[in-house]
Amino acid sequence: MATFEEFRQVKAAAELAEDARTLADSTQHVPHPAEVTDLLGQLSAAQWSLTTVLEQLAGWHLRAEAGVHHDGNSSELELPADLTAAAQLVDAAEASKRTAELVDLAAETTGKVHWFDDVRDDGRPATTS
Repeated sequence: MATFEEFRQVKAAAELAEDARTLADSTQHVPHPAEVTDLLGQLSAAQWSLTTVLEQLAGWHLRAEAGVHHDGNSSELELPADLTAAAQLVDAAEASKRTAELVDLAAETTGKVHWFDDVRDDGRPATTS
């Protein structure tokens, strides 16, 4: 992220969430089956980026200093809340990495299917790629 983008991280995350909701609403049906491999490739790239974000936020939580980044107060957890959040983010990053790996595999596998370019309104193939 360019330096000027660092100050709009929350806005960028909100835009990402909105785009993800839009995509979720649109993928119940795939009108152009031949594009599914490319779609999975893009989703994989996004997932890998999210993995990086989670890893970086985990690292930031580990480096955060009481009195500099927070007031040092913590919840009633066994560990300070910032360290607990860091551990949770590490777990989330690991799960995100596994998700990205599985999407990569699905993209590779679906790339072996001979998908039709389009599907007619009656559900039958229109053309082939």
